[in-house]
Amino acid sequence: MAAAPGIVTASSPPNAAVEIQPGMQVQPVVLVDSAGAFVAFEDSVLTTLGDTLYEDATPAPARLAGNTSATKKFYTQTGTGSASAAPAWGTIAASDLPGSFLCTPSQYAPASPASLTVTGTTFAAFSSPNVNTGSFTAPASGSVIVTAMFVAELTATAYGNVALAAHGTVTPLVSNVITWNDLSSLNGRPVSCTLLVTGLTPGTSYNLDLVGASGTVSDVVTIVACGQTSTTGATTSAAPVVMTVQAV
Repeated sequence: MAAAPGIVTASSPPNAAVEIQPGMQVQPVVLVDSAGAFVAFEDSVLTTLGDTLYEDATPAPARLAGNTSATKKFYTQTGTGSASAAPAWGTIAASDLPGSFLCTPSQYAPASPASLTVTGTTFAAFSSPNVNTGSFTAPASGSVIVTAMFVAELTATAYGNVALAAHGTVTPLVSNVITWNDLSSLNGRPVSCTLLVTGLTPGTSYNLDLVGASGTVSDVVTIVACGQTSTTGATTSAAPVVMTVQAV
């Protein structure tokens, strides 16, 4: 196809340079004829439907082939902090989206009420095998919000404390501590705690236990876990222990 009047083309692979006026050239990615049809030009790096042009490390124009899978993918790129990198096609991970759940919510809901207790001021797991977040991968921010929901009882007018620790351990605590007080003893109440965890290594797998402690040496904090499914109202304070993990 001949150039339009006043337009001069020069052979400079991989794409022809087009002089639109003296001293000003552009390098087109796509050429079309007067009917709007694509015109292939010699030595172009773009050869196939869906191709995307980018600059490689040479530096030189390079071709990212289009996504040919039946799965929707997105243009992704991760640099080093000081240099860029070649783009690629990838799916969106939960950790890419702030606020998204990083794993299936965990739930401990035994058929009959189970009392999970901690005594005294030293933090301990309520039930490491049963009351934990489950495995999740830390997002790029290194921060997550864990929400724990349960029914709790305190002895006397005690103070209850809950926090998070790595699965199977009790120190160090990896979250803030939530503290509350009941005015009467053994008064089961629903509790919902939002616990912020920071400083995680992005891409690393974690599992966190819910741990607790009382405000005094002799007092007890109890979580009453139960998965009640009866269509008749119950008379025992209890609920499933549910934990969720969201990216920040």
